[in-house]
Amino acid sequence: SYSIHLVNMRITVHGFRLTLLSCYANVTIYVLILLSLHLSWSFPLERAIFQISRLPLTHFATSIQVPQHYHADSEGYPSPLHYVHIKPMLSDEEVSKCLDLTVSYGSTKWDKPDADRHTNYATCDFAVDESPELERYLEEIQFQDRLWSLISDDFNIPRDHLFGFLDLFCVNYVAANDSLSSDNTMDRLEAHRDGSVVSFSLLLSSPKDFQGGGTFFEALRNVEPEGVLYPDGVIRPARAGDLVMHSGKLLHGADVVTKGQRTILVGFVDVAGPKPGVLAKASTHWGRLDVAEQRYRRQLSKAKNAQNYYERSLESQKFLPKYSSINQIVPVTDMARVRAEPKFQRESRLAAEDELLRSALLTTETGEFESVNVPIPVTNDDYTIL
Repeated sequence: SYSIHLVNMRITVHGFRLTLLSCYANVTIYVLILLSLHLSWSFPLERAIFQISRLPLTHFATSIQVPQHYHADSEGYPSPLHYVHIKPMLSDEEVSKCLDLTVSYGSTKWDKPDADRHTNYATCDFAVDESPELERYLEEIQFQDRLWSLISDDFNIPRDHLFGFLDLFCVNYVAANDSLSSDNTMDRLEAHRDGSVVSFSLLLSSPKDFQGGGTFFEALRNVEPEGVLYPDGVIRPARAGDLVMHSGKLLHGADVVTKGQRTILVGFVDVAGPKPGVLAKASTHWGRLDVAEQRYRRQLSKAKNAQNYYERSLESQKFLPKYSSINQIVPVTDMARVRAEPKFQRESRLAAEDELLRSALLTTETGEFESVNVPIPVTNDDYTIL
């Protein structure tokens, strides 16, 4: 059998770059083709930039650019962390073996969320190092080395800035109508941010075995769906063995599985950084938004209770002192209402996220990476300040 490789066949259309490469077969014929088209088209809708490269003949590898949300200035946008990369990593044989080992060990571990390992956002999972057979097989296929190459290339992070895994675990999602579903199984995971600068998920289940699922990104919610990007910012890989790499600081979650089971391998990568103070600044902003939302709800509750009390006391109000509790009620202000509105909250959180992504990686002012000798400590758990 013959398979023709197309190397660096690029089509550029207003920021879209397509690089085509077919899969290999028994006898390989390499054909080098270079094509570049530059057109000045404009699009009315907010959309992602797809960079397509190294694909098997049946599907593409895709890079999706997160839209700009921080508009005070454009310096540093887009950074390497403003991209979500989806690309094939494991062969059909490799991913089938990984799934078999995962299910064999995990079938007794997925009966309830593991709140001990992930205190804030627990999932039905187990750590890879709990399964010696799976751990050995990943070492056998040089999983970490291959992953490091992809992360280094796609996020422009030097290999010596990748220190290992903060966490590496297998997660299982079960549709609510599945025979294995119970009160303790999960069919989704709400929006959160990871404790890592770079995270990834590798699809182990065949897309034919489940419906729904995928990883949703709040920053991609208004991006026009195309390819593996579905409505509401959901990314669904085309095949088992495909990898989704992204910054853990992007607000994301697992979309609901509506049929069957979806099993994935998830990892939080220990990367040099973030720069001192960068994460604290974003977290402070997110925290203030949380407080603003809670304050508004509290004021609404007080106003409602006061109104009810006022109506019940209307007959006797004339006998109340001038500075009674009723007369001292502070109405809900317009500013409090605006800061609590979903649109304001979303845009403000995404703006802080955008600013964080621009400066999270440990680089110098010239754009070159600083040399490091030891890892900079970061949390070993998922955490969320939405």
